[in-house]
Amino acid sequence: MGKNNQGRNGFKDEPSAATAAATDEPDMHDNHDDEEDDRDERAETRSAPRAEERTEARRGFFEIYKPSQGYYTRMSTAVAAGLMLLWAAVFVHNKLAGFVTGPSAQYVQVGAAVAILLVGGLFVYRLLALNRRMGDFLIATEGEMKRVHWTSRREIAGSTKVVIFVVLSLGIFLFLVDVGLMLFFSEIKVLRIMPETFSKLIGAAGD
Repeated sequence: MGKNNQGRNGFKDEPSAATAAATDEPDMHDNHDDEEDDRDERAETRSAPRAEERTEARRGFFEIYKPSQGYYTRMSTAVAAGLMLLWAAVFVHNKLAGFVTGPSAQYVQVGAAVAILLVGGLFVYRLLALNRRMGDFLIATEGEMKRVHWTSRREIAGSTKVVIFVVLSLGIFLFLVDVGLMLFFSEIKVLRIMPETFSKLIGAAGD
């Protein structure tokens, strides 16, 4: 009976070990496949910036990065930068008038102003039209601005009326409280206010 039990137990243990090994083998294969997938994803993420850098390097100087996107943000930024460059050129032109003298002074002033405009304009163009990070930032900014819920003209008019009414009401209320306190303290001899001063205060001097 003991031998039979041992034989039965030994016979039962072998399939369990085999089934355990069989169940372990797919897990090992799955882990191996997951590791390979992770390696492929890492390689793709590493190769993507390199591909973008290559395409950016291949682009010419006059080829705008994503020209159909971020138009309004780019144009508004360019206009603001142009105004700043124009102010800088005028500032340098006026400041050089006190340092440079002689027949060539005008040429130096104009040349410095034009140089500032040209160099600054090329820098702004490269930053807004060719720089990938700045372009993506301006494109994302315009996308977020489109999602903003702008108030209508009717809502703005109603809010303005409410603000004006509240301000006028508070002004009149505080004026009446101030006048009442002045009269009260003048009656109890804490303040001494001349009748002429009080009449001027309430606007009765012209009567």
